[in-house]
Amino acid sequence: MEVIGTVVPNDPGYEFVGISIRANLTVASPESQQQGVKLLQIAESRCVVARALAIHPTFEPVVTIRSLACGMNGTCAVPETASEHVAPK
Repeated sequence: MEVIGTVVPNDPGYEFVGISIRANLTVASPESQQQGVKLLQIAESRCVVARALAIHPTFEPVVTIRSLACGMNGTCAVPETASEHVAPK
């Protein structure tokens, strides 16, 4: 399988404007060629990657703040973490 992506500059970075997937299949005889084409068409229609690229992703930023759990005697235990989901604007 070969995959070629076309990327162009865009503000503030880059974006994909095209993706080409070349699925290579070798068959044993010329009689098997049509069956091979049908199988590749089925593979294309069921391709999880292509389906995933067809949707707009959601972006869920998470900010984690590391803190220490310290007791009254001044000793600190293993660091704890706290996470907060930040709603996109």
